[in-house]
Amino acid sequence: MKSASSGLLDSPVYVISLPRSAARRRWIVEHLREKGVCFEFVDAVDGQELAEEPGPLTRGERACYLSHLAVWKRLLDGNARGAFVFEDDVMMLPWCSVSVLGEVARQTRPGEVVLLQSSARYLWKRCRRLLSEGRSVIAYTLDDTKLASAYYLTREGAAAMVERWRREGIRFCVDHWYSKRGEYPSWRGTLPILVLQPNAFVQREEFVSEIARLGRGGLSGAEFQCCCSPVLFDGRWRHVPRDSLRFVRRQLGAWLQRPARIS
Repeated sequence: MKSASSGLLDSPVYVISLPRSAARRRWIVEHLREKGVCFEFVDAVDGQELAEEPGPLTRGERACYLSHLAVWKRLLDGNARGAFVFEDDVMMLPWCSVSVLGEVARQTRPGEVVLLQSSARYLWKRCRRLLSEGRSVIAYTLDDTKLASAYYLTREGAAAMVERWRREGIRFCVDHWYSKRGEYPSWRGTLPILVLQPNAFVQREEFVSEIARLGRGGLSGAEFQCCCSPVLFDGRWRHVPRDSLRFVRRQLGAWLQRPARIS
């Protein structure tokens, strides 16, 4: 783990993890070692240590954003062209490999970010890049793109995100990237968001988020994704009127903001 790059993978790999999350750290060390990926831990910000602030974001959501921000700054402090960023509950799917990740890095242009796990369903087929293994593509998406559990970010993309943070602070969850449709328009277009399809990573359902759980009542990563992203459901959602989807989002959003359960 001393080197953040490995074999065919010249880009550094950073894994965000709380120092106290022993089980998660053991898992990711064993998993990435088995896949041949060397990496470096970046200590996550603990939401329990943050003060409450006015606004819609919980302490956990702010901690999650600050954790990713620390990685972006670390990338800018070095000389690498870009870096892979993983959260410590992700699992690389069998079809993905170090060579695939290396090609993703090589095909990513300055200023872009490529999500290796996303909620995207509709791709912009006229603007995609086919990987040499023949089954996966890097493409722009027509959906609101969410999730920040596994991604490749270029140096220029990191600089753009850090600059926006310096000017405007934390205004939405890190995994919204562009921000929710219609909100904070100044963030939209900060950097091009692309996705790798099919997904190369998934989050392990047995791990409840320890960084962003405050105010969420202990939802697992999969539960949180399904609640926040109707695009994760099957194709029947495309036939649901937009007003109905907005209503569902509002109701789920209100439910997610309820006080955390105290056991």
